[in-house]
Amino acid sequence: MRASAQPISPGRLAPLELLRIRQWAHFLVLPLAAFEPAAGWPRLGLGVALTALALGYAYGLNAISDRVTDLDARKNPLAGIANPLRSAAALVAGCGVAALGLAFTGGRVATEAIALSLLAATVYSVGPRWKATPGLGTTLNAVIFAPLLLCTAPRVGASPWLPLELTTFCALLLQNQLLHERADAAEDSAAGVRSTALRVGPRAASAVALMLGAAGAALACLLAPVAGGAAAAGAALLAGSLVATRGPGPLPARRATHRWVAFAGGALLFVVSRLA
Repeated sequence: MRASAQPISPGRLAPLELLRIRQWAHFLVLPLAAFEPAAGWPRLGLGVALTALALGYAYGLNAISDRVTDLDARKNPLAGIANPLRSAAALVAGCGVAALGLAFTGGRVATEAIALSLLAATVYSVGPRWKATPGLGTTLNAVIFAPLLLCTAPRVGASPWLPLELTTFCALLLQNQLLHERADAAEDSAAGVRSTALRVGPRAASAVALMLGAAGAALACLLAPVAGGAAAAGAALLAGSLVATRGPGPLPARRATHRWVAFAGGALLFVVSRLA
């Protein structure tokens, strides 16, 4: 169990701290997946704004719902605060409403993607709080994040690369989530959260992470528009699998390493898709 940090007074929290932006800022590149320059740069700006609002809602809501059971204020700025300010809830709710309202300006795909992400974030952290259900809680992370790749898509199927990008992203995301669950096993157990990693144990969780990488690589061979795409996705998944199953160091550090390996792999896949 990690040592707990001194809780921060909610009165001193800045909005960016409450929304935990440092924990999800690297996801702001996701709208690039479906973006086409011909659609105009304002379209990309809209996608980034939608991603920021949706993730501000998801992470802020999770901070509020887990405030009593979380031990580390570096992870959750509301840790140990039984009654957060109403302004905290208002800020989080405002992000959700703003995301949905702004999504309407982006068309049907953006609206449905954001609505799905917000719904998944809600049932994950609040009622029925599916994060406490093995398997389902882990999988819901993909439903929260994957739709954000579609924020700039003018229509479903607009890019032949999206199936490959979504598959690779989800496999890497779920690998990282399993590392997260293993690192938080003691905290989750105390809170009554039966995560997948806690339920099956560390060895089985590593096996699941490896299977995710293998399945993702196999699908990449089927979904890639060109051979270079399959190679890029396979390289990203292989590297992610090695870190998730055999990486050195403590679990939080391995999770951080996996995050940046996945980021680099996604960047490689993006470059290949644009040069193909």
